[in-house]
Amino acid sequence: MPHEENSDRRLLQAYILLPLVITALERDGRLLARLLRTPAPYVEMAEAAAAAAARDLRKVRLAMRAAGMRVYENERLADGIRVRYQCRGFHGEMSVTDAKLADQAVSQMRRYMGLEAPAVR
Repeated sequence: MPHEENSDRRLLQAYILLPLVITALERDGRLLARLLRTPAPYVEMAEAAAAAAARDLRKVRLAMRAAGMRVYENERLADGIRVRYQCRGFHGEMSVTDAKLADQAVSQMRRYMGLEAPAVR
């Protein structure tokens, strides 16, 4: 049972984190396009990373559906994000602080850009 709980927790964390990563990569790509003299390679890298994160988010949502998980509330708090979810008939809640989200987002962005080795699962 603990393995299932860890798997569910990882899915929820990815569900919270990946939309933030996608938004940051898209925003940074637009910013680079305006600021750099030759932005094309940098913008393409940001776009490719955002597309990879979007593919992963689709996989996470499919895995959540297959596991019987459904997020029914996603709330922005003063110091982070809280989601309320239902998983196989049970209701739960997960909160992640902004500091933890920022650390995880930077790590994920590096991974999508090929700057960090992929995490071992």
